[in-house]
Amino acid sequence: MVLGLLDWQPWHGYAMRRFLEESNVAYWADVLPGSIYQALKQMTREGLVEVQETELSGHRLKAVYQITGAGRAEFRHLLRQAMQGPTHPVPTLLYTALTFLQVLPPKERLEAVEDLIPKVEEQISRWRDAISRKPEEVMRLEPVRLLFDNGREHLEADLRMLRQLREALRADLGQD
Repeated sequence: MVLGLLDWQPWHGYAMRRFLEESNVAYWADVLPGSIYQALKQMTREGLVEVQETELSGHRLKAVYQITGAGRAEFRHLLRQAMQGPTHPVPTLLYTALTFLQVLPPKERLEAVEDLIPKVEEQISRWRDAISRKPEEVMRLEPVRLLFDNGREHLEADLRMLRQLREALRADLGQD
């Protein structure tokens, strides 16, 4: 993620972190925004990125990083590698929990599902909000637009499934 962002343009760590936070990257790319500082240090040691310049911000000096030729080559290698692997289109933790949901008492099953529904609705809302904050030039890229549509659709499918499960659990309890 960091190499990809630096392949677009030079960034300082704080701006990159804010961009990742606003993009909800922790949710869809399994990257913690706060981890980029350590990644930048490590990639600097490895020669994949370098400090392009420093900017004075208040009393702090901020380093602006840029990708190196070696970093660009590594990024392309990692990109090709990622495109060869299988995808994980399902929320494995949720699906594992649902597999064993019958272990819980019937009322607790229903409560768990009912508690989860607004959380998924909130995720959908955050996803839509992140899309609306994306720069127009980024959202014009067909793969980016499609991946955001796909991510939202996965969440909406999970929400439909949870709502159907809620109705089935209500019926089991005679709460039609």
